[in-house]
Amino acid sequence: MTGTTPATSKAAYQAMIFGLTSIVLGFLAGIPAIILGHIGLSNIAKSQGALVGQGFAITGLVFGYIFTILSIIALILFIVLAPKVEEAHNEMQYHARIRALEGDMAAFFGACELAYAKALLDDKPFVCSDIEEPYSLGYDMEAEILSLGDADNDGNDDGCTITLRFRDSDATLTDTWENNY
Repeated sequence: MTGTTPATSKAAYQAMIFGLTSIVLGFLAGIPAIILGHIGLSNIAKSQGALVGQGFAITGLVFGYIFTILSIIALILFIVLAPKVEEAHNEMQYHARIRALEGDMAAFFGACELAYAKALLDDKPFVCSDIEEPYSLGYDMEAEILSLGDADNDGNDDGCTITLRFRDSDATLTDTWENNY
């Protein structure tokens, strides 16, 4: 009894290849796997035994459907969650910058105290413009120091309003050092 060996359905074999590839490429390979899997099963059924490869077609269909669905879910989650993740990142970055400004504000208050003490030692009036910028102030920050004036007419500024900000964001901190001496 000699018979011909049935051929393997090319569509079924390709369905399996695309199905396995859909593990990495998701729906980009999953959709062709699904289409070729159905074509392969249909061709095998119509061939009356001349074609085989039903296992290849089913493998392609299973992997194709699973990874197409998973990749579409992942894509939807990415589209929905990406803006929220970016917003949370921006919020965290803003608060980190405010903490950095708070540290620099403390350094400026120390510089005010130092400038006032130096003015006393040199027997000169204290003025806010004599305050030296602390070395801790980052290159991406700027400071503005304004005098509160001399309301008690003792020749010394009564204090300074200090505004610190990052040049590339809206993170700004303003505080007042008062000369209580």
